[in-house]
Amino acid sequence: MKQWGSGVKPQEEKRAAATVMALLTRKEASVPWKDLSIKPLFGYGSALYFVEQALSHPSNLLKTRLQVDMRVTTDLRYDWLHLCRHIRKTEGYRGFFRGFWFNTSAGIPAQLAYLVTYNWCKERVENLGGPEWKDSAVAPLCAGALAETITSVFWVPLDVVTQKLQIQGGHPPEWCSKNIPKVGGTFQSPIQVARGIIEAD
Repeated sequence: MKQWGSGVKPQEEKRAAATVMALLTRKEASVPWKDLSIKPLFGYGSALYFVEQALSHPSNLLKTRLQVDMRVTTDLRYDWLHLCRHIRKTEGYRGFFRGFWFNTSAGIPAQLAYLVTYNWCKERVENLGGPEWKDSAVAPLCAGALAETITSVFWVPLDVVTQKLQIQGGHPPEWCSKNIPKVGGTFQSPIQVARGIIEAD
């Protein structure tokens, strides 16, 4: 009976073993910021962020409105479908994208600011720690924490205004009662929403 692998030449076995070892011991190369193609990176990144927001914004809007539902008893199996019908009937299909243009137009610069800040922090941390930190997880971890902290100045107000815009359409009338305050109902621009937040808080 012919054994498995008996037809493989010793040279081919050595090459295959060398390839496997090279893949197992391969390290990810860290590309310096100055060697990156900035224009394609920003262009493709902005386009992909726009597509991602267009696909996920309707579900985020439904999630935000369901989160501010003050009813004691709810059934998420049917509430999201009921809410979809209410939005389509009262606001049209554009209601599923309420706050989309503000979130996307303000989110693209914020994403680019995070990317620039992350790479700038990563280079500074690597220069501070020396060659040992370039192949470790210390530099990316520190750079990510610093970049997230700095760009939160953009992200937090952006999320607050976006969520205020998303709940403007409100809930179905049967979800409201004397003990449950009405949510939304007044449609405002992002500037009006931001002014109202500043005046109230």
